[in-house]
Amino acid sequence: MRKDCENIIGNKYNKLTVLSFSHYHKQPNGANKEYYVCLCDCGKQKIVRKDMLIYGGVKSCGCLVSEKSKENNKKHGLYKSRIYQIYYGMLQRCYNTKNIKYDVYGGRSISVCDNWKNDFKNFYVWASNNGYNENLTLDRIDNDGNYCPENCRWTSKAVQSANRRPKSNSYGVCYCKKIKRYRSRICLNNKTVFNKYYKTLEDALKAREKFIIENNLPNGYAGL
Repeated sequence: MRKDCENIIGNKYNKLTVLSFSHYHKQPNGANKEYYVCLCDCGKQKIVRKDMLIYGGVKSCGCLVSEKSKENNKKHGLYKSRIYQIYYGMLQRCYNTKNIKYDVYGGRSISVCDNWKNDFKNFYVWASNNGYNENLTLDRIDNDGNYCPENCRWTSKAVQSANRRPKSNSYGVCYCKKIKRYRSRICLNNKTVFNKYYKTLEDALKAREKFIIENNLPNGYAGL
């Protein structure tokens, strides 16, 4: 670890306090991004990319989004509606590290624009004005882009399926509450090639990186 990685350890950004350096992850453009282990005010740990911490792209382990969602529920009364379930699912995929789809969304830094993330009503108005109906699904035009008005549309399931990335490579670590273990999993071309459980986050990360190096795997998406 480079010395300059230590300069944010101990700092607090929103609800996250930086505990230690985690690892580097090489981006498609060749740049190395730094990831840090952080402790949320709610007591949960989360690995976050340095720039997402500093610039507020990630403000909590995911609990902040849940809190805001509950608050919004009380205001708009649409929490049982289909459109709210779509909205809630979008937030969960991007910010809940325990969500089954987090690795290929939040785990590769896909986020929701502040205008939508902070207020369901803004998303609802956009959806209503841009072709939403009960037979369509929310689709990102650029699969590497974020959820925002400029990159989203309502399409049929057939169109959305055709727009998916042809391959899904993900390198993820998540905490399994039921067995109190960290799961380290690697998927290549939608197939799981490595899947083991460890007592500590550090052991899970080390095992993942060792497998990647030993098998000379292509770039994936680091996630927790």
